[in-house]
Amino acid sequence: MGVYRYRIEGMSCGGCVGSVTRLLQQSEPDADVTVSLESASAQLTSERVPSFDRMKEALAKAGFTLQEAQAR
Repeated sequence: MGVYRYRIEGMSCGGCVGSVTRLLQQSEPDADVTVSLESASAQLTSERVPSFDRMKEALAKAGFTLQEAQAR
């Protein structure tokens, strides 16, 4: 099981957190998703490496910017 962290730009409120969470869950339905407004980040826990391009595209359509992941 891997933990993948992403930086997200464009979040400014709890509604944004909800939108980003929903979009990431739709992009990666098998991952556990946690989004933080305070750290402007998302963490996905998954058995497989999430598709960065798919997530980036989904978030870009909603006005958010996703930066590269770090595995831990």
